[in-house]
Amino acid sequence: MKIEKIEITRPDCMTSAQFVNAIVHMDVDLSDLLPYLNATQKEARYYPKHPFINFSWGFHKVVIEANQIRIIPFEDEKAAQEGAKEVVNLLLEIESNKNEIVPDISPYDPPKVLDIYKLLPKLGGCSECGFPTCMAFATALINKEVALEACKEIIDNKKISVVKLKEVLGV
Repeated sequence: MKIEKIEITRPDCMTSAQFVNAIVHMDVDLSDLLPYLNATQKEARYYPKHPFINFSWGFHKVVIEANQIRIIPFEDEKAAQEGAKEVVNLLLEIESNKNEIVPDISPYDPPKVLDIYKLLPKLGGCSECGFPTCMAFATALINKEVALEACKEIIDNKKISVVKLKEVLGV
C-alpha cells in the first residue's frame, strides 16, 4: 500500500477559506480494510453497500472509499501533507495487525430524528437552545452539532431521561 499522490485543495464553495483539505490517492483499493477500521475507530460510520467509512481523527474528519482518503480540515499545506501521511500510517498499522482485530461489518445505523424528538420536552419552540424548534434541535443532536445540555429543560426536567437520550444517540 503506497501513496500515489496527495492533493491539497480548498473547499469548492469557499475558495478563500483559511483551511485546506487533503485527498490522498492510493495505489490499492482500501475497501478490505474498512471493517477493521470500523472495529478500531471510535464512532466510525461504516457504509458497506457503497462501500466507505468516515470517522474522526483528532480534530479532523476522515472519509475512506476505494483508493481515496479525504481528510478535512488542516490549517496549511504542510500540516495537510503530514496529516495525510499519518492517516496512511494508521492504515498500514491496521493492515499489519489484521490477524489480531475482529472486523466489524455492521453498517452505521443513525438514530431516527423522531426517536430523539419523542424524548425531548417539546415546549413548542422556546428557542433557548439556539434552534427554532425541538425537531431542529433533535436533528442537530444526531449530527453532533449541539450538546444535550443546550436544552436547559432536559437538565431541569426530572421526567426526561437523559440516560435514555444518550443511549439512543449513542453517546
